[in-house]
Amino acid sequence: MGKGLTPDITVQSILTDKGIDPVSINFNYVNSTSELIPLLATGKVDTGLCQSQHLQC
Repeated sequence: MGKGLTPDITVQSILTDKGIDPVSINFNYVNSTSELIPLLATGKVDTGLCQSQHLQC
């Protein structure tokens, strides 16, 4: 999810609608799912969001 792109704006809008200030959340942006997975696996981030087309099950 790139900063300022549609998914980012959508998430921030949903948070605001639910009464959560997006500024209170520490967003970390990465360039690809391949950068996100190691961060999740090592516990450096708690939650990740990526486009489903990048996932293989």
